[in-house]
Amino acid sequence: MCGVIGHRETEHALTLGIMYSTEEALNIKLVDKVVPQDKVIPAAQEKMKQYLKIPEVARQLSKDLMRRETVEKLRLRREDDVAAFKNFAVRESVQKSLGMYLEMLKKKSQQKK
Repeated sequence: MCGVIGHRETEHALTLGIMYSTEEALNIKLVDKVVPQDKVIPAAQEKMKQYLKIPEVARQLSKDLMRRETVEKLRLRREDDVAAFKNFAVRESVQKSLGMYLEMLKKKSQQKK
């Protein structure tokens, strides 16, 4: 996400729990395209056809090269990150906040129907 929308916008979104609308996500380039729900599969298939025109080895090498630095950082910190997350996630205050957040999402979902 940092690589797409930048560190500051990512930090802002994560610390405030921002849930972008489809239009907002498109405007900040978090998503490449917005299509109606009934057109998702055909649009994805068309995009996949573009990728499949590129030789698999070249596509994989490019992907690995672009992600190498991030993947290495994640690998080096994996154990510490998992331990920190577990310690954080089991806190009573966090569980309570998550429960409230899930209830809010349920209400939003029900209002849209």
